[in-house]
Amino acid sequence: MASISIVIPTELKQEIRGKPIFLLNANNRGDMYHIRVARSLKPGPLIIYGCNDNTKELQEYCSQIQPRTAMGTSPNHVIFTSSDRPGAVDKDTVYKFNGTTFSKKELTDPAKIKVTTETIDEKYVITEDKATAIIAGELGKLSPITTTDPKEKKVESKQTMEFLTRIRMSTALLDENQRSCLDVEFKKTTGNPFVTKFGTVPNDNNQTSIGTRVLILHRDSGVQPDGPYPELDTGAALSELVAIINTKGHKAIVAGDAEANGAWTIGKYWKHPVWKTVADYEILKGVGKRDRVAYMLEWAYRKGYFKMAVGFRSGVLDMLSFLGVPTVSISLRHLEGESRHNLLAKPILNRVNVFYNVSRHEETVWNSGVKVLLSPVGPQLSKTPKAKKVEPRKAPGGFTDMDNVTVRDAMEAVMAQVYSARSPAPRSIYTSRDALRSDANNRVRLLPEPGLIDYKVLRQRLPKKTALADGERLYPELAAMYNRTG
Repeated sequence: MASISIVIPTELKQEIRGKPIFLLNANNRGDMYHIRVARSLKPGPLIIYGCNDNTKELQEYCSQIQPRTAMGTSPNHVIFTSSDRPGAVDKDTVYKFNGTTFSKKELTDPAKIKVTTETIDEKYVITEDKATAIIAGELGKLSPITTTDPKEKKVESKQTMEFLTRIRMSTALLDENQRSCLDVEFKKTTGNPFVTKFGTVPNDNNQTSIGTRVLILHRDSGVQPDGPYPELDTGAALSELVAIINTKGHKAIVAGDAEANGAWTIGKYWKHPVWKTVADYEILKGVGKRDRVAYMLEWAYRKGYFKMAVGFRSGVLDMLSFLGVPTVSISLRHLEGESRHNLLAKPILNRVNVFYNVSRHEETVWNSGVKVLLSPVGPQLSKTPKAKKVEPRKAPGGFTDMDNVTVRDAMEAVMAQVYSARSPAPRSIYTSRDALRSDANNRVRLLPEPGLIDYKVLRQRLPKKTALADGERLYPELAAMYNRTG
């Protein structure tokens, strides 16, 4: 994409010339949080393409870059189009200009507003990838405190806190009065799923034991028909994450449409009855649903209902990182988008990325052309005709024993850091050194090379005679080494 042509209000022409303009595919729902934060740091007009009835929350969320109240809106330039091409104009194209919405019909009416076609150079176009890079670049300017001068430490710490507060506030856009309004509701027994489930607010009653709870974000969007990244759905790994948390004396809380033995669950928190209660509050008019839900999770974290969150790579997990919550993001090594999400793995965000090596879902394949894993297989790799009726996919399986150890090591390090100030800071990225191999069905397995893992130490952590899933079928030599006793 050397350049794009877009139709814009004439009044906006001079404003955007030679300046950044954001592009977002409405199907990439998880990227809305990156776009929102990046636009708050580097403001610019936004084009959202591929819009439909299922993307209204994304459109609402991305339209704002500063709080708005019932008294009015802030100037903002956003273009929505249902076209699958950025910048295209069709009958459903809608423009938001200086807080006013215009349809295409109105845009062609000189009495309403004049429009023009503008060509934008690629260097000014900010896609989802560049948005994440903007955030990472700004975070990179906040260097660790190394000076011994107390005055300099105070100044540097103030700059860091101000910047992180800016990111947090832009992720959940509510002004102080709106936050106070929700604070009152959230403290009620029926005010949010955390109070409904666990009762009184921990920090209001000095109940420190509740702080050992770890939030697990359950993901199941990938198994839905045409859902993205079924590899990153929680699936059978949920019980394994619960076990890792509970064996260290903590307690798992599952957020989402799932339950697991040994864990509490708060269910579909985004559908809690409190949202109907506050729906008609005048002070909350104009505050989007995603902002309200984001603030609920931030409120629960700051009140001590949980102290960290873990889950498979997702936009909601990134949102929690932006809100200041210590997070562990789990993903398959070499899955598409890995390098971009590694940009967020920074100590200043309390973010740790951990990679497992063996794919858990049957549709995860290796694309030798671009050398990344795809989930699911794209049209260019699929050899079967598309079915008329798309059925839900199977949920992914659990971790292999070796991958379980990798995930467990990372989570234990983060839990130790979060719950003990004396523990050393964990690494930002956890993974085993690996080698690419694939079988006849183009399924990829990323397994540690013999000699790169201390098998004797690993042997002590696992039951005897435990084998890697599919290990004996694919790699008998590795399975034999792994199961060696002594």
